[in-house]
Amino acid sequence: MRQFKDARELFQEAREAVHDIERIERDLERMEAREGIRPHRLTATRGPANRDTMAATDARIDAEAAYHARLERDWALVDLANGICYGRWYDGSGGVDALLDGKHADALYWCYLGGMNAVGTGVLLGCSRATVWRLIREAFDLLDTYGLKRVIDGTGIAVAD
Repeated sequence: MRQFKDARELFQEAREAVHDIERIERDLERMEAREGIRPHRLTATRGPANRDTMAATDARIDAEAAYHARLERDWALVDLANGICYGRWYDGSGGVDALLDGKHADALYWCYLGGMNAVGTGVLLGCSRATVWRLIREAFDLLDTYGLKRVIDGTGIAVAD
């Protein structure tokens, strides 16, 4: 896995990965919609006899293959960021949720992975935009201090290396 300068860089790249995943999924859905449902014809049709009726399907399959490695990389980064927020099993037994609290984890999740801005996150969490950014800074400080593994595991400094 790639090394990140700090927690902010990791979460900014995770945010970009989320956007990339959404864009790729929209592209593939659009390609699939172009395939359409074509009934089997029992009579001769007009037009070129050599028309490739599977061209749209073949193009989508090729695109899926081309996107495969990129999607795996993006999902791995999103999975890592989720683990940082809520722990390895996303159940609050680790991550920022266990070491600080759920509000810190939720602020980090919604602003970077959930597609919300600080104002919307503040409304969701019942706090101001400034408080959302303070919660995120505190979570980043925790991550930069303890490191990925300790935060994800929820151990902080309780376990010696």
